[in-house]
This record gives sequence, C-alpha cells and structure tokens, in this order.
Amino acid sequence: MKIRLKELRATKGLSQTALADAIGKKDRSVYSKIESGHRNLLAEEAIELAQYFGVSVDYLLGVTDRSLAEEKRMIAMFDAIKTAEEKLLNK
Repeated sequence: MKIRLKELRATKGLSQTALADAIGKKDRSVYSKIESGHRNLLAEEAIELAQYFGVSVDYLLGVTDRSLAEEKRMIAMFDAIKTAEEKLLNK
C-alpha cells in the first residue's frame, strides 16, 4: 500500500517533527516508521491525517489517485450537467 504521508507532508513543507507538533503528537518517530513502512497507519491516525491535509482517507492510503478537491469538482460538474438537463427537459 502506498501511503502518501511523505508526499502530503512535503507539499506543506513540514518536517516530521513539525507535523507531529501541528496535530498535537509528541513523537515524530511514528511518522518516520509509517513513511518507511515499518509501522502500519492506524485507522484513527488515517482519519486525523486526512482531515489535517484536507484529503480523503482513500487518497491518503493510495486507494484512489483523485484528491478530495478533484472529487468535489467532479460532483459539482455532474450536478451542473443534471441541472442543465432538467432545465432542457422542462422547457
């Protein structure tokens, strides 16, 4: 499983220590172990990190390549198409 923690952390310009501080953790070694594959990411940690970075847990865990912002754009696009289609059918 490709966990995108290192990539997301780098995008914000955070060290492991800075990330630990930002989300109120004392031990940065947890992130080092997760990023190196020596420790699994717990469900609670995945949720907390996904919320912090503004991504879905699926994106964080590498299940999907679409970010949360991309998902929201796609939903908005489909909603706009549906609305336009309904307007056309009602005329």
